[in-house]
Amino acid sequence: MVQNIAQNREMIFLEGMGGLTDDIIAAKTSTQHSKTKIESMIKKARITVLPAAQPAADLVSIFCNRLLNNV
Repeated sequence: MVQNIAQNREMIFLEGMGGLTDDIIAAKTSTQHSKTKIESMIKKARITVLPAAQPAADLVSIFCNRLLNNV
């Protein structure tokens, strides 16, 4: 993840999966000032959050669009 942030690569996280994934999403979407180096780094990251409950076909479409368009 650190390398992806350093190289400005987009990362896609599925919201509602629990654990570290939801912690990262919370840090990214928080309006409070970052307290730690990791939280500050996450604020700068290119993170797309998708609801895990979204239909699988929608998720596949999003992934394909990102790959084909090199976004």
